[in-house]
Formats: sequence, structure tokens, C-alpha cells
Amino acid sequence: TVKASDVMTMPVFTVDAKTDLYEICRIFSENTFRRLPVVEDGKVIGILTTRDIARQFLPRFLKETYHFKDFRF
Repeated sequence: TVKASDVMTMPVFTVDAKTDLYEICRIFSENTFRRLPVVEDGKVIGILTTRDIARQFLPRFLKETYHFKDFRF
């Protein structure tokens, strides 16, 4: 039997619900994980993923890029 402790990432990184998304991007880019627990008052209230970040920033990035300026989302 394999336990969660055998395969989990340590140390555990978390972010506060009010953490700036650019700071979260920095945390993702400096580490090898793709998910971050989001905590509020010491309790996990959600999981933020690299996909969540991409969904937030990619449409804005593509609209601001000249070649994709007229592309509709």
C-alpha cells in the first residue's frame, strides 16, 4: 500500500485567498507543482491550478497581442 505521505510534495505551499495573481504566478513558475491550496482563516477553501491561471490571463494576453487583437472569445 502506498500512503499519501509517500508521494506528496513537501513542504506544503499555500496561498491566502487575497494573494495577488502575479504572486501566485511567481510561486508556480519557481516550483514544479501545478496546484496550490487556497486558505482562509487557516482552512483550505479551494485549490488553484495552473489551468485556472491560464483561463484568467490567456484571453487578455491574446486580445493585447497584435495578431490576435480582432479574435473574439
